Amino acid sequence: MTLETLLRAFQCDQRILRESAADAIERLLTLDGRTRAADSVWSLANRDLEIFKALKKRRSTRLSKVSQKLDDCEVFRIYYSLLGRLHIKLASNTMLDYGLGDNIEIGFVSLSRSDVARAYRLAAKADEQEKTFRARLDAALNAARESGCLGQIVTDMIDAVQHVEAVCLYIDDEIFSAMERFTNLVTTKRGAGILNGLTERPLSDWCPTHRLLVAGLHMLYLSGRSIRFEEFNGSELSARRLFSRLNELGASYCTAIGQEEEEPPQEPFELGRWVGDLARRMQNRSWLRYRRTNGLTFQKREELRPPIGPGEDAVSLPPRLIELHRSWCEYASRAAPQGMLLHELAEYAIDDALHCPPAGDDSTDAEVPEKTKLEVLFEEIVASAVTATDADYGMSSSIRRPGCLFGSSQLEGQQSVLGLTPKDFFCCIVATHQLHQSYGQKLERDVFRAVQARMQFNRWHFIAGNLPRNVVSEDRHYFYPPLMPDLAEWSDQFHSGHTRAGVRFAIRAPGPDMGRPALTISGIDFRGFYDVRVVRVEGPPFNLHELTTVRAHCLWLGVIWHRIIARCEKVPEARSALTFSGFVNGNGLVLRESDSVPSGTTMLDNQVGTVA
Repeated sequence: MTLETLLRAFQCDQRILRESAADAIERLLTLDGRTRAADSVWSLANRDLEIFKALKKRRSTRLSKVSQKLDDCEVFRIYYSLLGRLHIKLASNTMLDYGLGDNIEIGFVSLSRSDVARAYRLAAKADEQEKTFRARLDAALNAARESGCLGQIVTDMIDAVQHVEAVCLYIDDEIFSAMERFTNLVTTKRGAGILNGLTERPLSDWCPTHRLLVAGLHMLYLSGRSIRFEEFNGSELSARRLFSRLNELGASYCTAIGQEEEEPPQEPFELGRWVGDLARRMQNRSWLRYRRTNGLTFQKREELRPPIGPGEDAVSLPPRLIELHRSWCEYASRAAPQGMLLHELAEYAIDDALHCPPAGDDSTDAEVPEKTKLEVLFEEIVASAVTATDADYGMSSSIRRPGCLFGSSQLEGQQSVLGLTPKDFFCCIVATHQLHQSYGQKLERDVFRAVQARMQFNRWHFIAGNLPRNVVSEDRHYFYPPLMPDLAEWSDQFHSGHTRAGVRFAIRAPGPDMGRPALTISGIDFRGFYDVRVVRVEGPPFNLHELTTVRAHCLWLGVIWHRIIARCEKVPEARSALTFSGFVNGNGLVLRESDSVPSGTTMLDNQVGTVA
């Protein structure tokens, strides 16, 4: 089901007419529970929000399919834009046109003129408060103009918008977007961008909405680069909310790093820098820093949680890894700490990979090469993540030949990064027996092949984001690499590829994330170099305990990757010998029905090529 199909289904949903108008609007706002009410309410414009609050006090009021004019009442039209933004506007007003296509009309509701007047007075009061905050932003922009850096700020924001997955926010009932479905923020082949147009006009000619847009994006960028834009996806960006959100993050960071909470800077851009500095100091803290994402709204909101119970380091190695250690590392003690077991497994597997003859090119699927023990070890970790979280499938992706990133200088390493193509990356994928039964012949095409190709492309997209901006040419598109784990919901109801692959609920744990030191190769600090992801096709969303579990598995992979890189540094011959050729697109591991492997066998025994 796509987002548009879901929105149109509400037109026929009789519950909308039977329940109170307030409950119906909340159902529409949350897309029938697919988004959190606390987040969704901020998609409403100021007046719309106050009318919604007024309807909460009039529980007998219902929506209707036709506009019913009543004495001493105002009639409001309830409708969606095709990107899922809900509007509660006077029926006499023309529906907003975002250039996306026809809006989806849901119904009408009547409210007494006295209730409407009271709601509009409250909205006007909020507008007055908003003016105070916008004045601070205007002062910051004027200071930037006087210092001669305003043009650079706008240019930087044009660049920043292009290096994040999706931006789609609203200001004063205008849409500002840079995403696959609709882009008006930056210039594309389809038309001129709003930000690009501002570079050609003096600040005095900018309208209030555009002044808030530029100042707000710059504040957010200073606080955490482009990914901070996504906090407001699907929402109304106001100056009040902007200051409130950054103050909230700053206070949380102070608590997490054990710093006495201090008075935030009052100057807007200094506030952004202050939050950004605190965020960088979060490295190696025990607090969980993650993002909760929603595929319907593209909102990605950062959340922090104090340590509750054992952390990732206390997650026990699964029995299969312990069994591999017993069978591979003949003289090692099973009583050794699990960290030592993992190091010994990594060293043994790397030694094995170095002694394996090179496999053929992975560009053809004619013959699946036999896996090295290093690849089996990766597969075992992904399989463990799948079974430990009751997921339907999981994956890990990274560079196929890590040795190619080593050079005699940092410049040479940078050029190696820029010379990579998507085929230089691999994706190890593991699915449950139940998913195999459900998908049948489609598992290879719709899940294995599609997901692996997408992950190769994503990994290629991310890796250049680790380089300084001036090193990457304008025609090499990239996204900044992921820096923290995330919980994703309803990713299958907007993107057709996600629909085919059943990506409804997912956890992504990138590595190294902000909680660990970067992986350094040729003087370049890499983040988002590898990952572990798990997916549920149906059932309940993943929870924080499961996110912690997946991150633990990513930390185990991090141990192995650090050993691989250390070996390549010490033994130049390893740079050409270490390669992940056994992970071929269209092929993945299917677990047994019990989601476990009997003692004495390896998961490689269950390997499938073309899934039958």
